Amino acid sequence: MYARIALLAAVFTVSAIAQEDPAVAIAPLLKDGDTAYLKGNYEGALQSFTRAWEAAQQTPKENPARYDILKRLTNVRAAVGEFADADQWLQQALTWRETVLGPQDPKIADDLLLSVGFYRSLKDYDRALAIMWRVQTLHTSIYGANSPLFADDFTRTAHIYAEQKKPVQAISNHQIALGIRTRVAGPARPDAGPRPRSPRRTLQPATRI
Repeated sequence: MYARIALLAAVFTVSAIAQEDPAVAIAPLLKDGDTAYLKGNYEGALQSFTRAWEAAQQTPKENPARYDILKRLTNVRAAVGEFADADQWLQQALTWRETVLGPQDPKIADDLLLSVGFYRSLKDYDRALAIMWRVQTLHTSIYGANSPLFADDFTRTAHIYAEQKKPVQAISNHQIALGIRTRVAGPARPDAGPRPRSPRRTLQPATRI
């Protein structure tokens, strides 16, 4: 009897704290969402992450949990093939990173490449190319024009043109990528470049800033 009363009191206390401080409610919701995600219960994960996002909006705008939750929402929507909806969450995550960490934050390009994958899956190749050009601009400003990452951007662009059945543009971009890698690594073994990946295969329930 007393043990039951103590347990109820503890639950009530935790609940009261969570109501007073939204940040306290976020961690268990993320844990529940991650567990559901890993079990393939994407609807349950979506519900937990959505509730976590509602709580996060009551916290300071620079709270990193906001970005983590938005990326989880991105992943869970992409996992069920809802790429347009996934990208809407991703754009909010990008806005947070650009606003809080600055427009030159290197990981912005990683999120942009995820967006490229979504639009390739949607066969919206013009949008995918537009985002790739933004990635190229970011990589050039951070790493310079003679970097492996910049070469990778041309390889990815070539893949998009190939999916559009535009062999001339695809070959041209492959040649540019090869030229960059040759300058960086030498003519003996220029890197073959990145392999195209399906957005669904690269998804992870947890993200790091």
